[in-house]
Amino acid sequence: GKGHLCKQTVGVGVNRDGAFAEYLVIPQENVRRCEKNISEEMYSIFDPFGNAVHTALSFDVLGEDVLITGAGPIGIMAGANCPADLMKKATEVMNMKEIVSVYGQTEASPGCTMSSYYDSLEVRTETVGSAFANVECKIINPETGEDCPDGVTGEFVARGYNLMKGYYKMPKATADAIDADGWLHTGDLACRNPDGNYRITGRLKDMIIRGGENIYPKEIEEFIFTHPKVSDVQVIGVPDEQYGEEIMACIILKEGESMTVEDMKGYVAANMARHKVPRYIDFVDAFPMNAAGKILKYKMREDAAARLAANKEKG
Repeated sequence: GKGHLCKQTVGVGVNRDGAFAEYLVIPQENVRRCEKNISEEMYSIFDPFGNAVHTALSFDVLGEDVLITGAGPIGIMAGANCPADLMKKATEVMNMKEIVSVYGQTEASPGCTMSSYYDSLEVRTETVGSAFANVECKIINPETGEDCPDGVTGEFVARGYNLMKGYYKMPKATADAIDADGWLHTGDLACRNPDGNYRITGRLKDMIIRGGENIYPKEIEEFIFTHPKVSDVQVIGVPDEQYGEEIMACIILKEGESMTVEDMKGYVAANMARHKVPRYIDFVDAFPMNAAGKILKYKMREDAAARLAANKEKG
């Protein structure tokens, strides 16, 4: 999947000097097996995707001599969106004092931007850094194609030597992804700060349009994640007769914790604009994922829409 090649390329690259002889790939659902590998089988580098970090932070062996995607205190976060608060926690619990972010896609071989070892912790955890050398990046209005000024959200596009030639024997899909001027349309929503660093704010297809207002799930997710009882959260749009779409927050609570729908709505309402408060709160045990560990938001939307429709029929 997009982004996974970026993470794996960096992880394998750490082993280029031959010091590490074996690279073990473990499915997302078995990520806790890594704890056994680290403690009993002498694996010394751990290369998790963003949504595996939640589990990794609870490993009992993190105080040992374990490298997390890098040498010594260096860590690289890529492959999936990771909330800034979680990255900051990883700097302490995982000893990744010099953590940096990389953003890209498999189609970009595989990176477009990266924060610097010398950047502040805020820049390294709250942005994905600036463009790689000799790679052009910009934000455009997805409807008009016009360039967006700094601070305005639009689609992230990139152009450079790193882009793929195309999808194998799929000319239409290639033309849809790379336009006539050579820009790769990532489908990701982002904005550029005046200092040249980029912030990823979500996916175009994940954007919720409620009563004509654009709502970006990632903003709500990152806020809900700050609640001390929350382990993970995904925000999706569900069909609504009045507004077109409504907001649903699917939340995994930390082990042993409990809370009510009203408590969570009150927490969001006290800190975010009223139209960003989820109408629906769904406490779940897990999110549907593919074999590569990517969360399947389309599946979550389909399942939620079916449940809401069934409840409506019941009256």
